[in-house]
Parts: sequence; structure tokens; C-alpha cells
Amino acid sequence: MYLSVVIPAYNEALRIAEPLDHTLRYLAQRAKRNRHFTYEVIVVDGCSKDLTPDIVWEMTKRYPCLRLIQLDCNLGKGGAVKEGVLDSRGELILMVDADGAVDITAFETFEPKVYLISENFTIIHILIKPLYMCFQRQWYRSILSQGFHYLTRMFIGKHDIKDTQCGFKLFTKSAAKKLFKELSTSRWSFDVELIMLCNVYGIPITEVPVDFTDIPGSKITTLSFIHTIYELACIGFNFKIKRAVCSQYEQLLTMFS
Repeated sequence: MYLSVVIPAYNEALRIAEPLDHTLRYLAQRAKRNRHFTYEVIVVDGCSKDLTPDIVWEMTKRYPCLRLIQLDCNLGKGGAVKEGVLDSRGELILMVDADGAVDITAFETFEPKVYLISENFTIIHILIKPLYMCFQRQWYRSILSQGFHYLTRMFIGKHDIKDTQCGFKLFTKSAAKKLFKELSTSRWSFDVELIMLCNVYGIPITEVPVDFTDIPGSKITTLSFIHTIYELACIGFNFKIKRAVCSQYEQLLTMFS
């Protein structure tokens, strides 16, 4: 299979139907133009309390390529994405937010780039367009976003990624399986841990501009932000340990080579 699209969903009944239908129609059109373009769309429901799984289940009757994974408990966004990625079959794996903030057609913009840097382990990270204006967001979300980036640098250190949290990321299969098997963060900060794991294992990251639309109904709250501080502290601690272990391993290889 060429492409797997993984969509985490939790209480998205009011937002998921339209962007999901748009995604499925776009992929179907791609498949008509190219018979080698095979795909699947996996929606991972994090034990929603609304009609999200019912809406997706009804859509599976019209779209055989659509699969629904229903978790027994809420594992967080990172946990949901991890379940979907590890269950996917595509050579390319695309993570997409349920609200459709980045249009699925952006896939064609950066799809060729994965072959330009194709290696055993490759991750493409998709960057929100630099022209995106802060006033398009609700004021408190802008504050939380700036605070998150500050905390990331405080706990993790400086990095070259301008937007770690963009929910539109493309992975090669080999990179995704390696990264998500080791992913320990299950909630909002899992993107940061993915980037840190890439740094540890030397997996290249590329940023590509895409159009972004701020969709109302974000699940991020002040309580989520507080929990994120704890997650970032844990990631920073674990990252230092992993980096130290890898350094020792490389020294041993040098000694015996």
C-alpha cells in the first residue's frame, strides 16, 4: 500500500464529517488517475463521548478504504496516533488532524520531497506557512502557543523546528515504525518527543510551508497546558539519557572497529 492517513479523533462529531469526506474524495480521485496509488484512511477514536465513532462508522459503508479503530480508553492524541501508525500498512504515513485545518491537497505539495531525501529512516515535518497571522487565532490560544514554544526550549534546548505542533506530518514507513514504537508521551507533547527521537537517531527532518486554517473547537485548555509542562520535563530528562546511551554506544563501536 502506498499511503496510510492516520486521523486521531476525540469528541469531533461537530467537525469531522466534512473534512473526512473531503479527504476520502480527494484520495479516490488520485486513485482513479493512478492505479498504483493505493491508500487507506484510519480514524482512531479515543473513546469519544459524542457521536464521533457513529459518524465515522456510517462513512465506512460508503468508503471501503476507511477504517475505524475504537480505543477502550482515552490514550491522548499521541496515544491515538501511535495506535494508528503501528496498525498502518502504507509505505508513506500521513498524520492529519480531524478538523482539516490543513487541506489534504497539501499532500501533493511535499510528496515529491520524500524521495529527494529518501533513506532508511526519513521523516517529513510539515510547517505552517510563515504568513499565518496570529490574529486569526483566539487570543488565549496564541498565548498558549507562545508559552509552549518557550517551555520547549527551556526543557529540551534549542532546535531548528519552527512549529513542532503542526498536525500534518508525513513519515516514511521505516521511520514511523521506529519512532512510534519508542514514543512514550501520549498527549499534547508527543510531537516534541518525535523530534527529539529523530535527533537521537539521526533521522532527517524537513519543513515545508502549507496553508493553515484555524478551526474553532480546539481541545487545548489551561489544564492541558499545565500537564504539558510535566510532559516536556519528562521528555527533556529522557532525551538526555538516550543521548548519553547513544554516545557511549558510538564510543564502543569506535573502540572495537
